[in-house]
Amino acid sequence: MQHANEVFFFVYSLLSWGLFFSSRPLYKSSMAQEPNGYWIYSLVFVGIGYFLFGAASFVSAGLITWANMFYMAGNVSLGLFCRALNCRVGARIKLSLLFALLLFGVVFEVLMRSGTFNERVMFVTVFSTACYVWQWFELRTCVAHSDSSQLKFLSFLTLIKLLLIVARVAFLLKTPDSNVHVYDEPFTGSLIRWSMLVFSTLGYVAVIGYWTEKLSYDNESTLSENVKITKLLTERENLISSLLKANKTAASEALSASIAHELNQPISATLLNAQFLTMLQDAGKLDQKTSADVIRQIEFDAKRSGAIIGTLRSIFTNDVVESESLNVAELIHSSTQIYKAELLSNKIQLSLNLDGDISIIAHKGQMLQVLLNLINNAIQSLNGEVGKSKKITISSYIEGGYCTIDVEDTGPGVGDDVKSQLFELLSGSKSDGMGLGLWLCSHILGRHAGKISYSDVGEEGGARFTITLPIASS
Repeated sequence: MQHANEVFFFVYSLLSWGLFFSSRPLYKSSMAQEPNGYWIYSLVFVGIGYFLFGAASFVSAGLITWANMFYMAGNVSLGLFCRALNCRVGARIKLSLLFALLLFGVVFEVLMRSGTFNERVMFVTVFSTACYVWQWFELRTCVAHSDSSQLKFLSFLTLIKLLLIVARVAFLLKTPDSNVHVYDEPFTGSLIRWSMLVFSTLGYVAVIGYWTEKLSYDNESTLSENVKITKLLTERENLISSLLKANKTAASEALSASIAHELNQPISATLLNAQFLTMLQDAGKLDQKTSADVIRQIEFDAKRSGAIIGTLRSIFTNDVVESESLNVAELIHSSTQIYKAELLSNKIQLSLNLDGDISIIAHKGQMLQVLLNLINNAIQSLNGEVGKSKKITISSYIEGGYCTIDVEDTGPGVGDDVKSQLFELLSGSKSDGMGLGLWLCSHILGRHAGKISYSDVGEEGGARFTITLPIASS
């Protein structure tokens, strides 16, 4: 049938372009994971080559040289694709192959002008054989460490193309050289050529199948990893939730113990005074003056308990601090009077070095709470001291334009392991709720633009807590 070869070439060109356009999304996905775009270039070159083969008989026989060059460029690009499956393709290989293609085009053009059909076919066959052998070798190397069925199929198709080339060479050797162009080739030669083109097209289908297979495997692996990550994140969230619940429980227990400790002294003092009144009444020794003194003390302790609760409530609810002008010496005397009996019973000497002219603007109840906490801590640190002079010294003075109050004791001091966390919430090492007191002192002073610090008194022990507060303006 006239022009049958041209029609077949156009059909294969359309098939190549169809594979190219249909595989572009796959190409973009594959390039995002593993850059190897040689196979898509091969489709473009082959599609152009087939089209030029079909158009040469209608336009110019000179297009056959270009057709063969594009066809060989497709084979070389497919070889680069196979090479890239095993290792990185260097620039030297690319330049060498480009030079080989240009040389192929020059030699083929010379054969077009002065050679015979069989000579041109043999030359193309030798070049194609070199490309197929290279492809097959690279594919076998890749298949040796890959379980891809598509690459195995591509290797099998490449081997069939090699066998077809051998068959075509054998046919050419037995056929007289009477042809002028590829369109005049005998039926058997054309059949072998078209069979090679069929297997070449199947090879591109195998390449597309390889990328589909690879992307499917990668997506499956990614999905599996996402499931694992989601599971780990869920376990992490559950663990964090459990830890938060446990932490809230522990913090609530510690805070309750600390508040109970702060209220323990005034409540205990109230109970002792009530028992003392009952004892005097039962013994018939209750007089009016003693009764009035004890009742005033009970009233004072009750107000002190209420002040502690009010102070804690105002702190934790961020209420506005109601401040007033306070004389520092009078404030210290008021706080020491509360512990007068306890100081005497524990044989603790109290020394006061006070500047009577210093005034501050502060909330009286909260400032008393700070001083009472510090004095109470000093008494507790001295309770365990045996055979040693027990003394608490409280000083007030002006330094750097600020009111400074020092509360010192001759106890063992504070251990190095807790100094860095001394004023943090619930950081105390005692089991009786002392994790709140120093933090509360720091918090109260911070609300009054003041601060508290700790320092060792000397090498033999002793603790010094220093309070700094702004002085009230005249």
